[in-house]
Amino acid sequence: MPTLSKRVLPIVLVTLLLVTSLSPLASSTSGRSTPDFVVTSFTLDDAGSMVLGGGIEAEDATHIVRIQVQNIGLAAGQATLYLLLQGTSSSGDVVLESTDLGVISAGASSSVTVFSWAATIGNNQILKARVSSPTDVNTNNNEEQIVLNVSRYQDSSVPIVNIPQPSGSGSSVVWSQTIHDFSIGVRNDGVKNHSAMFWLNFTQVGTGATFQIASSVEPVVRPGSLYNGGALPETVSMTFDATARTGEWDVVGTMFAQGVDWTKDVAFLNQRVVFSNYDFSLTTAHDRSVEPGQTTTLTFIIKNTGVVADDYLVSAANVSAWVTSMTPSSQTATISPNVTSSVFIQVRVPSDALRTDSEIVTLTVQSNGGTFVKIASTTVLASELYEGHVQMDAASKSLTPGQSSTLQVKVENTGNAPSTFVLNGGISTNPVNWDLELSSQSTGILQPGESVNISLSVTPPVIKNPLVAAEYNRAGDAMSVWVQAASVNGGVPHLNATPVSILPVIVVDPGLPTDTIDMTVEQVKAARQGMGLEEILDLDVEVRHNLVSDLSETVNATLTLDTPVFTSDSSGGFDEADRWAIGLTPSLFTGMNLGDSANAVLTIQGPDDDYPAAGSLSVSVTATPTLGSVHLGSGVIPSAVTQSLRINIPPVLGAVGHNGTVLDAMVGEETSFDISLANTGNNMTSYRLIMTDSLPEGWVASFSSSSLMPSTTLTSVPADVADYPSNATDHIKTFPLVITTDPMAPANSVESLHIEVQEMSSGIYITGFDVPIRVGEKVNATLNPTSQEVNLSIGETITTSVVVSNIGNTPATFSVWLDTSQAGEVNFVLESPSVIAIGAGYESTVRVRLSPTDDALAATDYKATLWISNADSGLNLSADIHANISEEHGIVVDTLDEIGVIPGEDQTIDFNITNNGNLIENIIIETNVTGGWDVSPSTQSLTLLVGETQSGSLLVEVPALGGENNMLNGATYPVTMRVLNATTQEELKVHRFNLIVAPIFIVEVEEWPSVMYYHRGYDRTWDVTITNIGNKDVDVNVTYTLLQGGLTLPSNDWEVSNSAPSTLNLKVNVATSFTFTVRAVAPQPALTLAANLIVSLDPIDENVQGSAEYYTDLRMDRFYENGDTAVNPTGSTVYTIDYSHIPTGPESAVAYELELCGAERLLDVEELEQNASLYEWSFAIRIDNTDYPLDLTQSCGSTSLGEASRLTLPSRQPWVTTEPIQLVVDAPTSPNILAGDGWDLTFRLYHPDENNGYQNYDQETFTYKLAVFADPAIVSQGPADPDAFFEGQDTTYSVEVQNLGTAQALGVSAQLNCYGDVELLSQPEMRPLLASQDTHIFTWDVRPATINWWDVSKEIQCDASLSFLYVGDGNNEENDVSRTVTNDGQSVELGKETVRSWSPDLSVAFVACVVAFLLSFIFVRLSTQSEKWQLGGVYAGVLAFGFAFHLFHIAYWGPVVLALCALWIWRMTWKSSEEFRLIHEDYQRARKGVSTVYSDHFVALTDSRRQLTIILSIPVLGMLAIVLGLPPQLTVDQNNLVVLAAYFFLIMLGVWYLLKRSDKLYGNLYGRMTDAEVKSIRLERDLNDPARLLNDLADEGLDFTSILRDATPVVAGAGSGPISTGAEGEKQPVADDAFSSTTEVDDDA
Repeated sequence: MPTLSKRVLPIVLVTLLLVTSLSPLASSTSGRSTPDFVVTSFTLDDAGSMVLGGGIEAEDATHIVRIQVQNIGLAAGQATLYLLLQGTSSSGDVVLESTDLGVISAGASSSVTVFSWAATIGNNQILKARVSSPTDVNTNNNEEQIVLNVSRYQDSSVPIVNIPQPSGSGSSVVWSQTIHDFSIGVRNDGVKNHSAMFWLNFTQVGTGATFQIASSVEPVVRPGSLYNGGALPETVSMTFDATARTGEWDVVGTMFAQGVDWTKDVAFLNQRVVFSNYDFSLTTAHDRSVEPGQTTTLTFIIKNTGVVADDYLVSAANVSAWVTSMTPSSQTATISPNVTSSVFIQVRVPSDALRTDSEIVTLTVQSNGGTFVKIASTTVLASELYEGHVQMDAASKSLTPGQSSTLQVKVENTGNAPSTFVLNGGISTNPVNWDLELSSQSTGILQPGESVNISLSVTPPVIKNPLVAAEYNRAGDAMSVWVQAASVNGGVPHLNATPVSILPVIVVDPGLPTDTIDMTVEQVKAARQGMGLEEILDLDVEVRHNLVSDLSETVNATLTLDTPVFTSDSSGGFDEADRWAIGLTPSLFTGMNLGDSANAVLTIQGPDDDYPAAGSLSVSVTATPTLGSVHLGSGVIPSAVTQSLRINIPPVLGAVGHNGTVLDAMVGEETSFDISLANTGNNMTSYRLIMTDSLPEGWVASFSSSSLMPSTTLTSVPADVADYPSNATDHIKTFPLVITTDPMAPANSVESLHIEVQEMSSGIYITGFDVPIRVGEKVNATLNPTSQEVNLSIGETITTSVVVSNIGNTPATFSVWLDTSQAGEVNFVLESPSVIAIGAGYESTVRVRLSPTDDALAATDYKATLWISNADSGLNLSADIHANISEEHGIVVDTLDEIGVIPGEDQTIDFNITNNGNLIENIIIETNVTGGWDVSPSTQSLTLLVGETQSGSLLVEVPALGGENNMLNGATYPVTMRVLNATTQEELKVHRFNLIVAPIFIVEVEEWPSVMYYHRGYDRTWDVTITNIGNKDVDVNVTYTLLQGGLTLPSNDWEVSNSAPSTLNLKVNVATSFTFTVRAVAPQPALTLAANLIVSLDPIDENVQGSAEYYTDLRMDRFYENGDTAVNPTGSTVYTIDYSHIPTGPESAVAYELELCGAERLLDVEELEQNASLYEWSFAIRIDNTDYPLDLTQSCGSTSLGEASRLTLPSRQPWVTTEPIQLVVDAPTSPNILAGDGWDLTFRLYHPDENNGYQNYDQETFTYKLAVFADPAIVSQGPADPDAFFEGQDTTYSVEVQNLGTAQALGVSAQLNCYGDVELLSQPEMRPLLASQDTHIFTWDVRPATINWWDVSKEIQCDASLSFLYVGDGNNEENDVSRTVTNDGQSVELGKETVRSWSPDLSVAFVACVVAFLLSFIFVRLSTQSEKWQLGGVYAGVLAFGFAFHLFHIAYWGPVVLALCALWIWRMTWKSSEEFRLIHEDYQRARKGVSTVYSDHFVALTDSRRQLTIILSIPVLGMLAIVLGLPPQLTVDQNNLVVLAAYFFLIMLGVWYLLKRSDKLYGNLYGRMTDAEVKSIRLERDLNDPARLLNDLADEGLDFTSILRDATPVVAGAGSGPISTGAEGEKQPVADDAFSSTTEVDDDA
């Protein structure tokens, strides 16, 4: 077999790989791959949704709809995802949202798309996720639906109860007298949020007393969603104090859930509770089964679960008296809480116990402390006892060598359970070659007491000459044969034995020389040619015995031949032995002594008429001795010996297939044939039939009609010789052959199918045969296309065609006609002949012309059918031609172009929509207003017939003023009405019109008083702020109206001052001050006098809508506050309180009484942890120059506190307001003043005659508040030394805070945030008190973070902020944080700092940099003396750059220095390559034969380049060490490490490249110089030796005989020796061919 070489094999494999990988591309030409999009995930989240009773319930809220799409197609494609809602089963789809998913690769999935859906109540709503793509041809799987009910379904349950409950079958549980933390898990089984709590209701056993404990309320128990798989229980907790509880109580637990108009009670607990500090748990020993006769230990565990120590009484009870002992016997030791103790009970199962016997052990445990009793029981079963008994004959048994004897064995099940016993046997002496065989190795299942008998066959070995002692078959040998029975289920095996002995015996050995003859396949095949098997075997007949001593007597022997027995390898062969001839001679031998031998012959002849059947032929020869009287009288037994010969006939394969008859098959149709195959071998055979590729292309052959099966099998076919001597046909089998010819195969052509026959299991080739097949005639045709759509526009004529293909195998004539019954408004005309003839395999084209009328409509099916028929074959074919009239949309929307709207008022908009197109339009009208105004409905679905007009309306919610919309007068808000195709979302029409905002006047007024109190003759001023929040600047008329209280009559008791404005100019959103005064002018007003002031604001411009009116009640009062009083912290100050005597009775002078009835401080100083004594206030009333202190602690009820608390004011005439009350206020003084500190003082004014026992009074509260404020501010911040703010170095950072206010600030703290650029090592303490104008500095220990190693500095921001325990009102929050401040006329941005990289002292860095640069300059200048000076210059220059890095802290200085350093190293690298020139120069000398310095120039160049690369790359590490500092200031992050390594390797790569480039340039230069020199040498040599030149020209083929007639004498030595070019001992030039223009030193070659 040819094999591929190692070089060719990889090429072949790569070629196969390419062919395999490109095969999909080749196959793709047969069909177009397209995407196929499916919705793989569609679910709801964020609001309640659940599966309920097989349906889905969803909350009437906004849901998050999660959708994922997968492309299961074979190509990538773009897709659009739509979320649609079908409100009812009969309504249309409404597109809620859509999104472009972009391009999704084949097999890939999109990201999860999230939509919002605001669900409204309604059943059987259908939410749809639909994916659309123009390239997705399979639209059947593009949509998923969720059918749901949107409702407010609510339900709740309690799946988790974390409250102690009775264990096992107990009826009560013990709760310790401690504080318990209980909880339950409440699950929301609905779709709406609800709250939950629970109660435990206790009822005392016996007394009926009750109490109740309530849990905390869980305000929100959320429902689950379809996305998260359902709701999770929410924990509701309770703390229960049981320290004082005793006795037994029945406890019922009830959970109460409350939702929207819904409540539910769920009972989750009903048990009895015992309150006690004593409790224990008893763990029962597990039930078990124990084998009879064995003992087990039951372990019961007692655990003290109470809260105090306890001991326990124990007792055990049993039924069957199996318990033998218990430990402890009666009482346990004292057990601490949460400690366990064990009770051990010993149980012994009687040895005679049945499997039905059992014992119940009951342990009773009683608590001595709590008197609780608990009982536990354990059941012990008598388990299975697997035991058997073997019974054998005890009497000795005599055995004859070579003969089988049977021993009887009885096996009995003496256990208590059914079992199967496995038997095995043996011999006590363990002799060799004995044969023991049990009639059964197993007893089968034996019931207890049941037995079974088994036979044991024992055969001693045949006697040999001489005897073999190990076989123990000498006469008189004795031993025992034993049998053992063992249960398959376990237990102890049982054994018994029978003694045996060997009898004296004489035998005759037939002496067969072999026991097997194996025929070869060739011998079997020769039998069919008349050459059967012939064998002659010589027999050596010998007399043998096992006697201890010989007896002198001869023996006769007889040989007999048994009937041959044939055993087939498969089937049949019942008479096969008759085909064989077996002979034996002689058969009788007389007078043979013990040990004598004689000869005999066994002859064998096999069949010669056909193959012998495969199998084996067994021939047996028996030798029987005949003994004399002496032997017989001595008890010797004659024993016959039989020996067998086995002749093995191997199988021979053979088969005969189809006989060559031609089979007729219908063209292009499936035809089935039955083909026969005969087994002509000698054994039953299974065949595999395999078709070869012998049929033409287009033919299909198979061994099955249901699938394409190119191979088949015939199993177990008997051989022809197996049924000898019968002539039956059982050896012939048939198999189906299914043929489908090429539809275009010529009629009556014949093709042959070759079938190979193999042996099924091995695949061995047996034979092959051909099946000839003849093709029949068939008429058939196809139409293409069978259906087509022709797009037409009105007025257009198009001709289309249908191709008729004759796919039969004979020429045929076809009739053609056109069915136009469904043509409608389109004319279809046949333009081809009505009869066409087409040859086999050829095609014909039928043409049809289409032209629509003016009435043709789009979206209407106009169809004609083209019919093709053949009368002879009955063939009828049709093709549909559909005319599709192009759509012409003509949607017209009609509205007003401009519509005026009023802010805050809804506007109805009417519209008409007309369909002027040529198709029925299912449309959606989407309307939106610029600015996001609400439109109802925002979408409308309509169906418009052709030419139909429908009317509709829209309701626009016009925003009110003051919102996010700018509703200025005349503002235009465009309205867009988009008309979309309901199915494709194609935009059919866009109609726009404008909404114009009308002017409107609306105002807001701040601090307009609702009531204004007066004394006689007093002026009260209205100082209010008016803001025009309308949409236009307005001039308004101001009208003042005074009416009598509650009436429409004018009032003359008050008057508006003349200075009151009559008009106002109010600009939009501009606060305008409005001030006027009203005086009380009634000369003697009554206390009940009142009036209503009405102030009207009316726009002067009549086009402006809106107006405003404000009301104030004007009333007379004796005692009222005009406003809060600001107190200056300057010590004692007098403040006045006005009051007047307005009589209600006699108009005479009276003296009023004043009483303080309440005082409340505005600020709790002690709550601020301040010393209240430092912030004391005092108040006094001054009357007639006498100060009467006020008790700030007193408080009145409904009447006066008494005469001692009242002060009598001086007598006053009616309506007099002079001499007001004088209040002396002694306020805290600086520095002990706090912003917001003050008092509310409530006074009562009593009329001496009208107070009705001091129950009638005038009461007013007066506020006195310090006119101060606190304002801590950050005035400066920064590090201790901004120029020494180095990375990684500890320093301090300070923030200076000053109180710019006039009051104290309490608990001032500062916070610093540098956003990770500075590590804060400490925090400053809080400043407890910062007095007015005081300054405090907060200081942090800080460490700036390490900056990028290539930066010399970094700008950072450290923001400081202040917090306070108390500052009060008036603090400027803008200066509480870092900001831009102005110092000395310059703006300073607080917190903007510069972190500098580590650097040595500037003077050190400068000196080192200068020195290093000077050294570098000097070393480079000295480089002509030695290359080491140049390397020193490189190193010194790099160090200079390292120190230069630290000279300046400006932006980009660091990267510039690093770049210059790299350029310096590369520049010096180029200059350091001088060594390459010397090596190349030395190499060129070697090429010319001159002695050289280097022996191997390539190695020298490689070593030099490697060394220079290392030497010139290392200096950068020193520069980096100086840049980073010691220890290195390097941030160990990915960016810094990568940039550092990249910089180093970039420099190394540059060095390597420059050295390599220099090496190559020197090589090229010196190579060319050497070439030029060599050529000059050759030229000089040729010119100096003309003879040699002529010889060279002659060698090149030039003939000089015509020029040189006579031979020219040759000068001795000329041209025969080398040219001397130097002194003796120098190398000579190399040969001419050693030089070429391309030779150079380049180790890359």
